[in-house]
Amino acid sequence: MPNDHLYKWVDEAVYEEVQDALPKVECFASDLMKIKMEIESFKTAEEELKEDVRKASNELKKLNVIMKVGFVMVFVSIVTCLVLIMFDKANGLSLNSY
Repeated sequence: MPNDHLYKWVDEAVYEEVQDALPKVECFASDLMKIKMEIESFKTAEEELKEDVRKASNELKKLNVIMKVGFVMVFVSIVTCLVLIMFDKANGLSLNSY
């Protein structure tokens, strides 16, 4: 019979400890849920930033092509002008005669 009393006392003590710990566990669960939501938010932001980087990279590639085409056009124009000047001087003509 004395053992029953001991078990009842231990059961009640454990029950009280569990009851005292429940608010803390609930608080931890709430904090964990908030952290999970923040992680998802960060993942979304990361994906958006990656997409922005991809777009910026594509824009830079386009600008690079445009610059190269522009330099080629300027180079061709300069060479054409030099050739015209050389032909005009070879024929004894000047550009002012046009």
